[in-house]
Amino acid sequence: MSRKSDPALSLFFDILQTLETINAAQLGEDVAELWQAIKTVAQAEAEQITSNERR
Repeated sequence: MSRKSDPALSLFFDILQTLETINAAQLGEDVAELWQAIKTVAQAEAEQITSNERR
């Protein structure tokens, strides 16, 4: 199951992107870096889930 084929996963990443944008504008680079780290972990988790589903 990929991000594009899973509406819930797609929405999750859209929300992360929105939060990253809002927080970066309000609180600066530190928060943007934090959200980028969260997004990176979430993407890795999504890839792992996708990999496990293929098995």
